[in-house]
Amino acid sequence: MAFESLNDFLTMCYVTPMGFDRCHGGFVWTAYGIGVLVILGNLFAVVNRRKKVLNQIRRKIRREQAHS
Repeated sequence: MAFESLNDFLTMCYVTPMGFDRCHGGFVWTAYGIGVLVILGNLFAVVNRRKKVLNQIRRKIRREQAHS
């Protein structure tokens, strides 16, 4: 399906062969937005978890060196 203008693309509007306007932009862009938020949330969680694990390892090494 080809859009006739940028606005038609952004609103995802097209005319069916029977002459009806169909607009799905709100659903499509919301789905993309939610997908991007989920991916960013996962990246943030991984980075935070990595920092916590590295800090725990550093603390454990310091404790073991202090007791040696």
